[in-house]
Amino acid sequence: DGNATEYANVADSDLWLFHRFAALGNRDGRIENTVYNFMGGFEGRVGEVDLEFGARYVESRATDVGQNYVVGGLAQVQIDEGNYNIYDPFAGDPGALGFTATIYRDMKTTQKEFFGSAAFDLFDMAGGSSAMVLGAEFREEYYQDNYDPLSESGQIVGSAGNSASGGRDVWAAYTELLFPVLDNLELNFAGRYERYSDYGSDFAPKVSVRWQPLDTLTLRATYGEGFRAPPLNLLTQKTSFSAAATNDPATCQMLVGRPDCSTQVTTYSIANPNLTSEQSKQFGFGVVWDATDWLNVTVDYYDIEITDSIAGVGVSTVVGCLRGTTAICPSGISEFPQGTTVPNESLGLGAQFDPATGGIVNAQTGSANIGWIDTRGIDGTIRTNFDMGGWGTMRNMLAFSNVFEYRSNGGTNAVNYMGYPKYRASLSNSWNVNDFTFVWNLSYIHKTRADNPALNEANGFSPNVASWTIHDVQVSYDAPWNATITLGVNNVANKEPAFDQRLGGSSYDSYLYDPWGRVPYVRYTQRF
Repeated sequence: DGNATEYANVADSDLWLFHRFAALGNRDGRIENTVYNFMGGFEGRVGEVDLEFGARYVESRATDVGQNYVVGGLAQVQIDEGNYNIYDPFAGDPGALGFTATIYRDMKTTQKEFFGSAAFDLFDMAGGSSAMVLGAEFREEYYQDNYDPLSESGQIVGSAGNSASGGRDVWAAYTELLFPVLDNLELNFAGRYERYSDYGSDFAPKVSVRWQPLDTLTLRATYGEGFRAPPLNLLTQKTSFSAAATNDPATCQMLVGRPDCSTQVTTYSIANPNLTSEQSKQFGFGVVWDATDWLNVTVDYYDIEITDSIAGVGVSTVVGCLRGTTAICPSGISEFPQGTTVPNESLGLGAQFDPATGGIVNAQTGSANIGWIDTRGIDGTIRTNFDMGGWGTMRNMLAFSNVFEYRSNGGTNAVNYMGYPKYRASLSNSWNVNDFTFVWNLSYIHKTRADNPALNEANGFSPNVASWTIHDVQVSYDAPWNATITLGVNNVANKEPAFDQRLGGSSYDSYLYDPWGRVPYVRYTQRF
């Protein structure tokens, strides 16, 4: 995979030239990840109260070094001077022209946490003693994602980055109440409050009921509300320039004198000061069936609604909201006064228009709370446990999901389309005999419809996004010195991701499929 860019002289013509710097050879990269996790605490009982308190420190560090990346400005100079022939790039030694660079990215997150809780009985009821838990937490979160200056300024062809860094403090308090109304009927109430130093506070309540009409049958139902705080990388990102492309007729008329064109406007991507948390409501009910000593089955239905979902907002959405031509808009977008100089982060997202033509003078974009998501479906598990005497024990678990609906902003159901498979399943098999444990796991993702079946076929792939099944195997030995030695291989058959050419780039959905292929590993665990 080489480097690619595009050049144009729009002052003289509308001709664009696309070129790949294949003569420079492949780009290369190295990623190194390190994670530290330390926790200490105390559990005990004082009188009639069960206490737990402690502290935790987690640090994750990653560095990414990329080699042989093209610096666009330097490459343009070599092209203009005739030193690099874009029509015969393999002539000579383009690597000696000095327009490549090594890029760097440094990522780090830390979390310092102090926590404590107390659990105690309240009073007796028909089904037993009611109980209560009270708890509190304090977290100090820090995030950084630093790019090298060339990447951050947009000089690197095929790669760019926007550095961000910052931290916040989070205070939390929670409670849970259990009421055993009858021997076979329980009610549970819970709530969690969190206050963030950077955006505000949220509260999440929950109520659930559990009824066991038979010794082998349990029915359960839950209603809850939740929230997701805006991520630190969005709240702390550095402002970056972008000449956003647009074919807006008013802007074309203003800049090139005709309503049909493709042009660019001054745009800055900012950390939106109006960004707040996502909210959710979820309802579910299910059944647990302990059929025999060796068979357990669970089936649960869920219905989830997410509102104020966080998404990136581009210049077309900003302008459409201000002009009233876009139906779904985030709050906080404003039309900037005449003469406004951007960037001005305090103004939030918005745009400035030319009073004569209505064309876009400049704009600020970023992430915002916009729209909603509705999804519902069924999750289930089937567990078995077999005692085979001298041959050890065998445990199996089949977990499956069936998504009925996934809609965004009231649109069409996305299930069965690219990125939203209707069925997913995993099968875990574990055989323990003496000091050895043998594991065989399978993971399955159902096929979906490709956005452009003809494009897939033209590139030698299935007209749909094919189903995907991988196999992982592992063997562990429990050593007599209180240690465990593990050998394993993930994706034994070296199964590639399911490709869809419409995605471009890597042509696979990185949220669904693992690209690493066959991965052997060894692990040693020592217990003290």
